[in-house]
Amino acid sequence: MRLCVIGDSPEVRHCAVALVRQGHQVYWLLPSATLQMLHNGAAGLQMAPDLLPATCRSVVPVQTYHCEGIGLVCVNQEYWQRPDLHTRLFTCLCLLQRDLPCAVFHAWGPLPIAYLTVYTARFLGVPVVVSSLSAEPEQPFLWNWVARQAAAVSVPSMVE
Repeated sequence: MRLCVIGDSPEVRHCAVALVRQGHQVYWLLPSATLQMLHNGAAGLQMAPDLLPATCRSVVPVQTYHCEGIGLVCVNQEYWQRPDLHTRLFTCLCLLQRDLPCAVFHAWGPLPIAYLTVYTARFLGVPVVVSSLSAEPEQPFLWNWVARQAAAVSVPSMVE
């Protein structure tokens, strides 16, 4: 089964490695800052120029790697931070799904990443799971929408 993980948390690596060991194919879209943290603690980070179809690479500038069996798709930090560039990430995910269909999308990180992932998955009709999401009171609409639309949402505390 092919899975697509989208997020900025280095902890994703442990879950992704476990999934790879169970025979799943894992693609992880991550910001460049997370890749730098991974590079310090991960063994076997190798360039993978042919990991993605050309259509995906032309929408956003990416660097691709293999690490412990995971396909890493590193997107420049600004595409995660600037909401006006999220449409490009959306397009990249749609093209990835067209060329390398994933059975599940899994968001792991702050609310903007969760929102983008859930929105894209719902648009594509792909099941989506959200993990490690913290509530952000200044954006209650986004929080409520993500919680209603995701197949499952796990949060760090019962209060959230």
